[in-house]
Amino acid sequence: MALPTLREVYRLALPVGTRLAAGEENLDRQVVWARRMGTRPPLLGALEAGELALFSLAEAQRVDERLSLAQIVTALAELQAIGAGVVGPISEEAVDRAEEQRIPLFALPPDCDLREVERTVIRLIVEREAQLDRRGRQIYRQLAQLSLAGKGVGAIAEALCDLTGKAAILQDATGQVMRQAWPSGSGTVRAIPCARLSEQVRQAIVTDQGLLAWLSGQLLDDRAPPTTERPVPGTSMMRCVAGVVMQGQLGGYLSIVGLEGELDDLDRLAVERGALACAVELAKQRAVSLAEDRLRGEFLEALLIAPLPDRAWLERRAKELGYHLEGPQGVLLFGFDDSSDRNRVIHLFRMMAHQADLSVLLGLHPEEVIALCRGESSARGLAELARQVCQEVEGLLAGVGGTGQGVEGARTSYRQAQEALALARQVPAWGPVLSFSDLGPLQLLCELRDSPGLAAFCQEQLGSLLAYDQAHGTELVSTLRAFFTHRGNISRTAEALHLHRNSLIYRLERIAEVTSADLEDAEDRFALQLALKLLPLLNGSSLRAF
Repeated sequence: MALPTLREVYRLALPVGTRLAAGEENLDRQVVWARRMGTRPPLLGALEAGELALFSLAEAQRVDERLSLAQIVTALAELQAIGAGVVGPISEEAVDRAEEQRIPLFALPPDCDLREVERTVIRLIVEREAQLDRRGRQIYRQLAQLSLAGKGVGAIAEALCDLTGKAAILQDATGQVMRQAWPSGSGTVRAIPCARLSEQVRQAIVTDQGLLAWLSGQLLDDRAPPTTERPVPGTSMMRCVAGVVMQGQLGGYLSIVGLEGELDDLDRLAVERGALACAVELAKQRAVSLAEDRLRGEFLEALLIAPLPDRAWLERRAKELGYHLEGPQGVLLFGFDDSSDRNRVIHLFRMMAHQADLSVLLGLHPEEVIALCRGESSARGLAELARQVCQEVEGLLAGVGGTGQGVEGARTSYRQAQEALALARQVPAWGPVLSFSDLGPLQLLCELRDSPGLAAFCQEQLGSLLAYDQAHGTELVSTLRAFFTHRGNISRTAEALHLHRNSLIYRLERIAEVTSADLEDAEDRFALQLALKLLPLLNGSSLRAF
């Protein structure tokens, strides 16, 4: 059985709060045994080569008050001790002597029990696997306490960094970095903003498609998260990464990142236990977030959909939710199919809106996510944010309203977003993101979409052409649309449709014959153009031809 190294003893057996004072370059030596020094002379008499000495400097000086820690270190080197764990102050002279003699020197916590430390180290030597399991349970208890105390995943990342001495990075299910903690040069730990993570390392972690491929073949077990080691491409770093699994679904990734060759059993243990603790914390946060989203949804329904309630109540409720109804307001609606992940949509849009410096109130509606946005961003800017989210989430559509002032502006924007989303659903060619402002003159006619007169007009102008296409398998409607798109230019229309000029002229003659319209007459052309623009507003079988 392989003996543990001093590094493993430091990480697995020495008490929490122990600090390495000297000898970092010699931590890979194997430890034969641990021995607590006596309180009577000879102080180091029983120590043998390869052993770790444990003693209290105060007790040693009771044996001989002239002894300094530097002198004790020299004696340990002569006896070929592997290192020393000391309770008491460590002088600079002792550190220099330890470095000179290549003796790792550990500063033990002042309240530690040396008998217990000795037993723990010996237990690691004789039953390493069992000790690893005990340390794993200890790590999980420590991290679970942080969750119970409401400290959040940031505190868990910091604790893991403290335990392992390496960077701890938590990503969400999309791969985006949520929290991270890096050891500072002084040995202390502090969380740092995502923007300060090395861009090379960050991009390598976020875009690691190989990890997704590996995870696709793993069992997502809440009690035993899948764990692996992967290089960080383009760097000299490795990461030990575990899936954060919640109710059989992937909620994110937790990584311990260090230099190549540095990762060990404690890192693997820590990342696995850390993933379990993060799963509990993220599940708790998700439950709270869903409850808050429902409350926001109820408020948004009262603000945007229901008959307008008392304005004072609206403003008071909005402030309770951290939102202000004054100023420019715009509404964006996300519509789903059965495969869409609503939680992911909410998370992505909230993150992107924050980066765009927009104040956002998000709420769930039966078939939609409502996003009320306050800021100077135009409808075009909101549409761009929606487009980025739709690129990430399969089966997602979005309708964007215009921007208006205050409560009335928000209610108007919501109605416009509804119209845009409905048209995006009806006409896939216009999706997945449609802004009400992009409808042009059709904005004026949206409220007439269910009007019998609108349907009758379209039927009068295009009914015969739609029926002809359906009966003969022709494309006269699309030909007419292309003709108007290119302002009646025969050459450009033929080029766009990949037709010979004579073939296009033949089609136009057929259109004029079927519709009884004169394409040279301005009134007839206007009526046909208007009918083509109105056609998407209609429901029914005519849309299939469109």
